Amino acid sequence: KLRFNLNKHNGLGNTYYNLAASYQKLGRLDDAYNAFWESKKSAEAQDKPILIAYADLGLGQLLLVKSKYLQADKLLNDAEELFKQFFN
Repeated sequence: KLRFNLNKHNGLGNTYYNLAASYQKLGRLDDAYNAFWESKKSAEAQDKPILIAYADLGLGQLLLVKSKYLQADKLLNDAEELFKQFFN
């Protein structure tokens, strides 16, 4: 039973990420931000650095649109560092 419950939440970060990307394409930026944030929290809890990087990228892009440049810069740099671990 415990294994089933753990597996139920295993893809939650991916689900939030896909929801965030959909909201972003629909122009629902606040909803997208919240979903990217939930995706990041889930990825951190499950130690999935590649998903953390994608969530940071999404958050950074949204903050750029909202003209929050310093916050965006930090998240985008964090995402870049995580991506380098996987793609270099």
